[in-house]
Amino acid sequence: MRLPVLSGFRELDAAPQRFLIYVAVNVVSWQNIVGPAMVLFARKIAMPEIYVGMLLSFLPFTTLLLLVTMPLINYFGPKKVMLWAWFLRNVIACIVFTMPFALATGYAWIAWGVLLTSILGFCLMRALGAGGWLPWLHEIIPDNRRAVYFSTEAALTQVINVLIMVIQALLLQGDNVSVARFLVIYAIGIGMGFMSLLLMWKVPGGAPTAST
Repeated sequence: MRLPVLSGFRELDAAPQRFLIYVAVNVVSWQNIVGPAMVLFARKIAMPEIYVGMLLSFLPFTTLLLLVTMPLINYFGPKKVMLWAWFLRNVIACIVFTMPFALATGYAWIAWGVLLTSILGFCLMRALGAGGWLPWLHEIIPDNRRAVYFSTEAALTQVINVLIMVIQALLLQGDNVSVARFLVIYAIGIGMGFMSLLLMWKVPGGAPTAST
């Protein structure tokens, strides 16, 4: 008996298979940067609840940028826009590694600003490129394979999410978790983010188009 994720993967052509591999790595990156560990990190540096709420609001509010990015995606193509946006979001996320220096100043608000800036920049760049996701998929996946693709993607994403939660729980277990452990989680997420760029680059298609 084959697992549903594997059977769905094998039914797809090479291009959507490559996109699924990219998605798997991207999910690992995503969960380690803006997943639940982000909230725990914010509380570790004593960030007030109102700013934690701001952190959580960045993703839905920046998603509104999708309304104005489609002309950009049509002109340059989904692939080019996503590659640049994903590259910049990983670069901006690296701001979080200045956290030890911010904490060393003794001013808590500087540390809060570092995390807020890092996550806001990440979400802005993500929103800039995310509009290219579905047009690119619709280009490389035939109509009769889209149900297989999206069901396989959903199953794969959930499995990876569970695994990431378990790994993060192991990394953060204990009564007095250090800031360094949170930075290890971010290092994994950003490292996987840069790896996803290479995998995305290998996916065919994504050229400019007259319409979406």
